[in-house]
Amino acid sequence: MHATSWTLFWIVLAPVTLTGWVPYRLAGSAGWSGGIGSWAGLWLLVNGLGLALWSAWWLRADGGGSPVPWHPPVRLVTGGPYRSVRHPLASGLILMLIGHGLMWRTPAVWLYGGALAIGIMVWGRTREEPELVRRFGLAYLAYQRRVPRWLPKPAVRRASCAGTGSSECACSPASPADPGSSSGDPSSKPPLPAR
Repeated sequence: MHATSWTLFWIVLAPVTLTGWVPYRLAGSAGWSGGIGSWAGLWLLVNGLGLALWSAWWLRADGGGSPVPWHPPVRLVTGGPYRSVRHPLASGLILMLIGHGLMWRTPAVWLYGGALAIGIMVWGRTREEPELVRRFGLAYLAYQRRVPRWLPKPAVRRASCAGTGSSECACSPASPADPGSSSGDPSSKPPLPAR
């Protein structure tokens, strides 16, 4: 089978069946409450599905393979969602499971979701990552060191003066507001603390 066929097979198996249809069926007669929890769950479900599908597409388009273990990518994929986390497919599926739990609020859905989420995380850590190290070697080890496994690192915002038109911007290298200014003017240095 071609990578696209295996990717479609995975979409039907994982997001549609395991993290879509099964939790819905387990919910049984639990109905939509329309409360904040249900809406938050729907938001997580939709975004988790989007993340999983985006990740599967990247494996096929950039890696030349599919999400199924027997037809893996032939190239290490580090772009798209893989730029932020090493396992965005798993993160998307887990978000879907949490979404179902919040939407339907039944013990069966939470137990199933928890068990499947643990299984997904154990698989990623004990089976998938050692295989990726074996296949991609030092490139994957370097990727492991710089990219977190499940959740992205918090974004670090830097002050920006771009577009302000100000010559007195605090982050400008020669700005008087910059304590490390190289302007040579001693008055631009902050005063020493009193003893």
